[in-house]
Amino acid sequence: MEPGAIRLAADVGGTFTDVAAFDEATGELKLGKALTTPQRLVSGIEHGVDKAGSRFAAARLFLHGTTVAVNTILERSGARCALLTTQGFRDIYEIGRVNRPESYNLFFKKHEPLIDRDLRFEIMERIDAQGAVLIKLDEDQVRAAVAQAVAQGVEAIAILFLHSYRNPMHEQRVREIIAQEHPHLFVSASHELSQEYREFERPSTAAANAAPATSSPPAAAAPSSASAAAGAPRVTLELADSGPVPVIDLHVDTPWRVHFKGRPATLPDGPATAAELSAGHYAGIVYPIYIPDYLHHDKPTIADAEAIYDTIDKIVQAQDLLVVATGAVAPGKVAVFVSIEGAGAFAADIEQIDRFIQRGVRLVGPAHTQDNRLSGAATGKKSYGLTDLGKRFCQRVYAAGALVDVSHMSDKAFDDLVPIAKAAGAPIIATHSNARKVQHHKRNLTDAQLRTIADTGGVAGLNLHRGFLGGGKMKDIVKMTKHMIDVAGIDHVAIGTDFEGATAAKAVDDASKMPDLAAALIKAGIADADVRKLFAKNALRVLAWTPGH
Repeated sequence: MEPGAIRLAADVGGTFTDVAAFDEATGELKLGKALTTPQRLVSGIEHGVDKAGSRFAAARLFLHGTTVAVNTILERSGARCALLTTQGFRDIYEIGRVNRPESYNLFFKKHEPLIDRDLRFEIMERIDAQGAVLIKLDEDQVRAAVAQAVAQGVEAIAILFLHSYRNPMHEQRVREIIAQEHPHLFVSASHELSQEYREFERPSTAAANAAPATSSPPAAAAPSSASAAAGAPRVTLELADSGPVPVIDLHVDTPWRVHFKGRPATLPDGPATAAELSAGHYAGIVYPIYIPDYLHHDKPTIADAEAIYDTIDKIVQAQDLLVVATGAVAPGKVAVFVSIEGAGAFAADIEQIDRFIQRGVRLVGPAHTQDNRLSGAATGKKSYGLTDLGKRFCQRVYAAGALVDVSHMSDKAFDDLVPIAKAAGAPIIATHSNARKVQHHKRNLTDAQLRTIADTGGVAGLNLHRGFLGGGKMKDIVKMTKHMIDVAGIDHVAIGTDFEGATAAKAVDDASKMPDLAAALIKAGIADADVRKLFAKNALRVLAWTPGH
């Protein structure tokens, strides 16, 4: 089986683990069956992969499902859980919807809650249905309740605050407090799991998520180091095929705001705060190391790139919602990928790009607004493509395992890159560029370039900057999106909002409004499954690329 041509899937049951290995090139399907290993579920998966005659290194995609959590809930053999809820609503989880599913069954019994009443704690706080804070969160009461729960042997905490689907800030703050003071506890926050406005569904979901918390040991989440070294996928994200549409945004300039404009790493404001990312159902985000051309009198350095990378680390550490995009990313978290925007400083020593890629950089744009020693820029004063040094730089980027971002490159540089990308078997990606035919701007792509990106298996990220859309209304975004899909195909358009770095369209001017865009696209005739490709799946496919895969 050739590397990168395989899709692996595993079904972990109570007794057996079944593995399927599908070869995309030949259509061959191989199956493997192994005994489930409860103490380390991934061992059973590894045995199944072996019996299917495959290996993790050959996989382009790895999917898994398991009945372990469901069995745990049915057997009530999982973690001892507590529930934190808004004052006055302690019993909504037990009362339910006051309906009787079997009206004439004299022996009908109501459900038994997974969390006993004495482990349900009321917290002083209140947010209204529009997301406004009516009563501030009583953090001391939170600490006292959690300490009492821990004293009673609780291993997991479920959180349900009224209207957190509209504004999750109180649930997020409770999660932060628990992480700081009781890091061993598993936390299940309702806003991360369900966007239902009714108050019975969300505590039920949060409790069901918390109950199996200790039934699957941590080792179940990742292959062994030997498997990883053999080339297992760098990051695993679960992207739902139903419910809220998840987002992987290929370009959000938050690090620039923090590093150069003085915004705190806690991100108290802006269009991409933790609350807005949660409300927008973000699953992943690309933070660029944007190296301004103007630094040091137009002479930026590699040390600038290092300093900005450190800023990204600070942002991730300051946000409980964010995690570095590596390994299995827990549901409800936002995976942070890193790119470089404007890599002209690396002309001083192109070998230095290797260590940035080893540290986690996935995408590298050789130019920004000005021409440099690597590449001509789309908005540069001179008309040239990749220099000889720039061509070697791009070859090195691909060889080290990252992709070249063409969003700010000149047309000639784009043309120069195509044979280099094809020789490396790499998809071409434009993280935040639209279609020039709809809105004429040098930063946008020609239809021919969009088709070339599609031919290489790459993506173009829809940019929400008004100047690149031709307007700030929802109809302008929909028009641009549909044109890009018509030209490149649904598998080759993604999202690259350019939040924080440009003037966003008024219709979608922060991350929380991405569901509005999804709804508008579906209303315009784009299928739900295709919107999910556009919003996340296409981007994840390209971000998972590695040399030879």
